[in-house]
Amino acid sequence: MNDPVIEASSGLKIAPFNIGWPKLREQAEAAELDPNYNKWELVFDFTIKGEKNFEIIPPSEWKTETITIPDDNSVPEMVFDYPKRYGGTLSDEPPKSSAEDGAFDIAKGKSAAEQKFQAYEAANKKAKEGEEAKTIAEKPK
Repeated sequence: MNDPVIEASSGLKIAPFNIGWPKLREQAEAAELDPNYNKWELVFDFTIKGEKNFEIIPPSEWKTETITIPDDNSVPEMVFDYPKRYGGTLSDEPPKSSAEDGAFDIAKGKSAAEQKFQAYEAANKKAKEGEEAKTIAEKPK
């Protein structure tokens, strides 16, 4: 899962997901969303020019909300947890960024991507050569 990205934006306010509705758990599972894997605060701003284009809503201004669906009597479900400072049970430490998982640094862009691709190609070539050598060695004479 990637970190959230914004571009050509200004005045955004960001906080943990705070809305519950009927059958949200079922919908999250169908979309393969892990409620405990939340990178909401790792925003990468492509268009930062001196001043940030977004702000994190402080816990004192944040609240949960539920909505109902017309003709659905199910109880709204709060599925996505949030950090302790917002009243949840998740750690207040930010989660690991995608950049720490081996993604190339956006500032290095093309050269980092090319290096990663060349390393991938070299590993594939080496693996293929190893498979060919094994096949030749196993051929009956």
